Amino acid sequence: MKSLLKLFFVITILGVFSCQENKKVISKNEEIEKVDSVATERIKVTDDELDEEVQQALREAKKKVKKDKNQTVAKEEYELKSKAYKSNLYVTIKHGNIFNNKDTHAIITIGSSYRNLICVYYYNKSEGADSLETLLYTDRYHNIHDGDTIQDVNGDKNKDFIVKWYPMSGCCLAEMRDVYLFRSKTELSEKYHFLNPTFYPKEKVIRGIEYGYDAPLYKYKWNGLRIDTLEYIHKNLEDSTKTTYWKTKNWTGDYNLRNIKKTKLNSIPKEYYSIDNFDVFED
Repeated sequence: MKSLLKLFFVITILGVFSCQENKKVISKNEEIEKVDSVATERIKVTDDELDEEVQQALREAKKKVKKDKNQTVAKEEYELKSKAYKSNLYVTIKHGNIFNNKDTHAIITIGSSYRNLICVYYYNKSEGADSLETLLYTDRYHNIHDGDTIQDVNGDKNKDFIVKWYPMSGCCLAEMRDVYLFRSKTELSEKYHFLNPTFYPKEKVIRGIEYGYDAPLYKYKWNGLRIDTLEYIHKNLEDSTKTTYWKTKNWTGDYNLRNIKKTKLNSIPKEYYSIDNFDVFED
């Protein structure tokens, strides 16, 4: 327990002295991730030694970004032997004109089997400067990192940064997406967290599936930097033929939809057919 507390203390200190991320949770299911013991990952080293390996890997990755002056998007992946971890450290560097055709940014990910450090930088080379300015520094534990991607999610024609991950345990489909909107060359937004989403930037809409057995479909819409909930589509659990559904404006997690205004539907609206993992809802 003392070791675990020390580990969280290190995370807190890193957040204070780095570009700390703000959080905005959109999903209604926050308790599906269970934290496992880190004892299986750790060898007998101090927390400082454990963190130093990651920080040294980050310093070397930043040097590689500065050394390569190419503006086109380049990607490099490699492994580093670790004395503090049972598994190696996996480093991914992407840099160049990632978000637009004018500015140089870098995305550096350093991961092990249970920890992932993800950093986004703006490479400032104006007026003789030669610095990597931090836009995002997020140190993640106890989840499975499934990569990241760049795409417009809210229809403003800017490319946004999306981290893909899923919990280490749970009963049901849980494809997590943490979205950071591109605001300017030196700023990403706070985090928007989505569960099993599919993004429709032309409509400025997000459609997806909530978490759990018989969980409903949902539809959200971007309203500037806010997100409005438009509707939920639920299975009619009292219909043995499984051919009718309920539409609601709100959902509290009660599958019986008690005390909620609802409208009966004879079919699922076709706009949901194209979402990722639609078959999960139909099962």
